[in-house]
Amino acid sequence: MAKAKKLRLTPLEAPYQTSKTKENIVKITSVNTGKALKIFCLILSLSAMSLLLGVTGCSTPPPPPAPIESGHQQSAGQKTDDQNTSTRVNAALAQDIEYKFDRVNVETFNGTVQLSGFVSSIDQKNRAGDIAEKVEGAKQVRDNITVQVSGN
Repeated sequence: MAKAKKLRLTPLEAPYQTSKTKENIVKITSVNTGKALKIFCLILSLSAMSLLLGVTGCSTPPPPPAPIESGHQQSAGQKTDDQNTSTRVNAALAQDIEYKFDRVNVETFNGTVQLSGFVSSIDQKNRAGDIAEKVEGAKQVRDNITVQVSGN
């Protein structure tokens, strides 16, 4: 009978010679792959979260738009004068014994007093305009008050 040839294995092939060794290698490889996959997912999640927070969390709101005043600007003194005029008009409307003007708004810009809001009669509207015209500092009065008719 012919002698069986012995296979010579290189040192790299030696661990793969038995099936038990092959099973151990597969188990070790799958465990290492699972751990690596978990670490990769963790790193990916943390990176995505920090990117998302970095993009949205650190933004500041835009500055509020400048008031539109037909291109006119006021000095600090003019603003103070207009505030005082508005205060005087509001006080004069509050002191009127004939009508209550609690739903009338007063704004002043460069001495022009603007009245807005609601009253219940045309007489009240006219009276508010007359009162505002007599106040010191009111150069002009724009009466934009709306007469609200009650539905009785």
